[in-house]
Amino acid sequence: MEISQGVGILAGGKGIRIGGDKPFKLFKDKPLILWVYEAVLPLNLKVYLSVRSPDQGERLLSLIQSAFPKNSHPLNISIVQDVAPFEGPLAGVYSLLSTMKEEEILILTCDQPLIKTELLQRLLRQRAEACLFEIEEKAEPFPLKLTKSVFPYLENFIKISKKKSIKEFLSLLEKYDKLTKLSLKGEEAIFLKNINTPQELEELSNVQL
Repeated sequence: MEISQGVGILAGGKGIRIGGDKPFKLFKDKPLILWVYEAVLPLNLKVYLSVRSPDQGERLLSLIQSAFPKNSHPLNISIVQDVAPFEGPLAGVYSLLSTMKEEEILILTCDQPLIKTELLQRLLRQRAEACLFEIEEKAEPFPLKLTKSVFPYLENFIKISKKKSIKEFLSLLEKYDKLTKLSLKGEEAIFLKNINTPQELEELSNVQL
């Protein structure tokens, strides 16, 4: 039986270190969010944009619509406003898992402009409850594929944990043998690189691939 899958893009962070409005920051003359959206487009899956406010969601949707006219590619996007009573990537993960109808969701961040479609397809093919990449035995939290079955673990983690950290939640899943790690070569690390500061934005822009 075919498993229903969707994609979630975390775009609701404040992005203070980069000067705010991170999804709209230009990387090689194109907003960060568009690089990520282009990578997920070939997957032909429903896309959920995790945002912090309706206004931010409308601006992101307008940007994507202007870059990808309906006559060239039908948009299948829903806006998901963060509903968790805390901030950080885990808030977006919680909001996505509590909203989505699909059995599995592939979660990316809006600040990984070099992410490759082929890497996302590798995660989607795994039948694990939680799956991510590791490089030289270091787990990379995103992109991350999760099934709805881990939602009770997330709810319990949020209730009992003082620090709402994505890394600590992933450690919990690993403790219960719910986490699968796929190894990447060191030279592939660049594709998972995320941007948090203007300096990192400039440095990654200068990388020759």
